[in-house]
Amino acid sequence: MFSSDHFRQIVQLAAIAWMAGVALSLLVGASGVTELSIGQIARISAASGFLGLVAILPFSSKAVRRLGGGSVAEVLSSQVGLFVAFSIGMGIRIAGTVALFLACRYQMVATDGEIAAFVLAWYLYLTLIEIALVLYQSRRHLICEDNGVKASCSPDVIESCSKV
Repeated sequence: MFSSDHFRQIVQLAAIAWMAGVALSLLVGASGVTELSIGQIARISAASGFLGLVAILPFSSKAVRRLGGGSVAEVLSSQVGLFVAFSIGMGIRIAGTVALFLACRYQMVATDGEIAAFVLAWYLYLTLIEIALVLYQSRRHLICEDNGVKASCSPDVIESCSKV
């Protein structure tokens, strides 16, 4: 399901979405709407992008293999493996976001409300991107059994799968 190619595609699409978010954040900073400087916005954006990347890592095939002890297909075919990977990713994201807010709060001159708004906006944006990409990949490459052989199949050929 999440082979190295699929995982690479998730990371690439997440990086593209992050770069679009950085551009939008810098435009907001340049417009003078916030007390945060362009440099501070860039640091928050970079740290949020790093957190987003680290939060996606539990979905890599090597990490998922370690979670369940079996093949990637066996682990991800069970809802438990996907739930564990998702929970680890969300735990990383929440802990990192709180740490980022606390670090920014003590290092930046802007109000706590502005810092919280920027950090929370990045948290929501990157979380939605991660969920959308993981769901897209899992829908595109469902694990199914076809004549006793586990295979990856797209929604076009779900009908040929004996079990979904």
